[in-house]
Amino acid sequence: MPYFYNLNESEKIFLIILSIIILIAGWFLKRIFIKITFFISKLIGKSGEKKAEEILKKNGFLILKKQFTIKGYLKKNNKIKSFILRPDYLVKKNGKKYIAEVKTGLVSSIENRYTRRQLLEYSVHHKSPEIILVDIKEKSISVIEFL
Repeated sequence: MPYFYNLNESEKIFLIILSIIILIAGWFLKRIFIKITFFISKLIGKSGEKKAEEILKKNGFLILKKQFTIKGYLKKNNKIKSFILRPDYLVKKNGKKYIAEVKTGLVSSIENRYTRRQLLEYSVHHKSPEIILVDIKEKSISVIEFL
């Protein structure tokens, strides 16, 4: 017979209460972990934004707007729905305006389908075939053009 059946009533109650406390503590630890990782990612993002501005300026781009919004529209069952897009920057170079999106690491590649889809969405709703992709890690700028 399992060990639990050999315990008296007070020992069983103690184990049940202890199990509940451990579950609640785990839940709180998970929430704390999520908040800490979110905070760290925000710090990294802020640092990346500063680096992106330096890269853009060094390459002759004038920063017009940061974290601006574009309103997009679509139809769902013949009803128009709107949504908001929030690109990182609106920049200008040689009289031409571009949306600039900042990425680092694996997501900075157009091989990443989520990045590619995000850039395509910006291109469609900003009505611009060219989007600037800033790679923080490589300190590079790519002009992405959708055909």
